[in-house]
Amino acid sequence: MRKIKAFLHQRREPAAYVAAGILTTGVNYTVYSILTVLCGLGINLSNLIAWAAAVLVAFLTNKSFVFQKHDWSPGTVFREGLLFVGSRLLSGIVEIGFVPVLMALGVTQSVFGIPGFAAKLVAEAIAMILSYFLSKYAIFK
Repeated sequence: MRKIKAFLHQRREPAAYVAAGILTTGVNYTVYSILTVLCGLGINLSNLIAWAAAVLVAFLTNKSFVFQKHDWSPGTVFREGLLFVGSRLLSGIVEIGFVPVLMALGVTQSVFGIPGFAAKLVAEAIAMILSYFLSKYAIFK
C-alpha cells in the first residue's frame, strides 16, 4: 500500500487528471441518460447539454483539483474558461478527424462487433493527451 501511495504522490497530477476524466465521463453519460429517458429530449439536444455539463465539471475539477489553481477572480475564470472550452472543441475535432485517418492507415479492428472501435480508442487517447497538455501549458499554466 505504501508503494502505491508513493507512486500516486509522484504522479499526482496525471492521476488526478484521469480521476477527473472518469468523473466527467460519468456526468456526461448521467446527464445524457436523464435527459433522453426521463425528460424525453431528443438525442442531439441531450448530447449537447450533456457535453456542456461535462465540460463545466471538467473545467472546475481541472482548475481546482488537477492543476490546483485557486484564482477565482472573474477575469481569470473567464479567460481560463474560454480557453478551456476552446481546447475541448479542438480536441473533439482532433478525435473526430483522427478516426477516419487511422482507419485509412489500417487501424480497422472491430471490438465487440463495433467497426473502427480500435481507431476510435486511439483517437480518443490522442485527444485526451492533447487536452492534458493544453490544460497544463496553455490554460492553467
